[in-house]
Amino acid sequence: MQARLPRELRDLIYDRIWDDEYLGQTSGYMSHVTTGTSLYVMKQFLGFPEGGGPKPIVTDPAYLDPDTAREALEAYYRISAHHKNFFLVRYPERLHLVLHNDAFKLGVLPTEHLRVMDLHFTQEKFESHDTPNGIKEAEMSEQLTTLFDGISQKQGFKLRITIIQIEIRLKQWDGIFRILVPFYHAFRAEGADVRVSWGYQHMGFSNWLLDWECSIDDIVGAWTPELEWKGNVVRLLEGESRFGMSTRKYRDEVYEEDIGTIVYTAADLVR
Repeated sequence: MQARLPRELRDLIYDRIWDDEYLGQTSGYMSHVTTGTSLYVMKQFLGFPEGGGPKPIVTDPAYLDPDTAREALEAYYRISAHHKNFFLVRYPERLHLVLHNDAFKLGVLPTEHLRVMDLHFTQEKFESHDTPNGIKEAEMSEQLTTLFDGISQKQGFKLRITIIQIEIRLKQWDGIFRILVPFYHAFRAEGADVRVSWGYQHMGFSNWLLDWECSIDDIVGAWTPELEWKGNVVRLLEGESRFGMSTRKYRDEVYEEDIGTIVYTAADLVR
């Protein structure tokens, strides 16, 4: 096929091959890398079929010549960009595996062809009764650096970042923004389509299914350390009845201004 058909016609064939049904049947080959357990990831990269199912025929050199198999796999990454949560990374510490491992053993690295990613940063569990839940900012910075350096084609790359909290603590957001905002603007400056949302999850074990989610693009896009944004967010949260009292930790937080000694509680902000 490589020798007889021009690339435009070959791409039309790949578009028909990678339809919704076929993508659904084979998506597990990569999904365990991004969402599964450590056991699945280990099996996947050691080549055991239990890790992600049988290799798709169109990417198997036993059925196609290697050049066609590689080209079909490149099309797989391009076409999968139209499917939400197809590359859902719930464990950012695995980003290196997602970007740099040749899971199909064809010499095609995701870092060169990946066109979409949903990336979740989840609030950590309590380390002690006196330590509030939080997202580890140093690790977040390292993981975003890995992603930025790893994506070769940022033009048109779709990145969906979700900040997930089990306890709603707005005082943590500024620390997260200090890490996230520079990467947000850097990706967008190179033509990436970046969206950021905040999600509430009452249990941290199944955070791919959020109980509540909203866009915070307007805050991230305009954020500076001086930006006043908490009042609007509190008003939004106070309008939602599904959050339990025990999760509304922002009501107990105290926001202090650098000027003077005036302090504002969450109740003050919604007046």
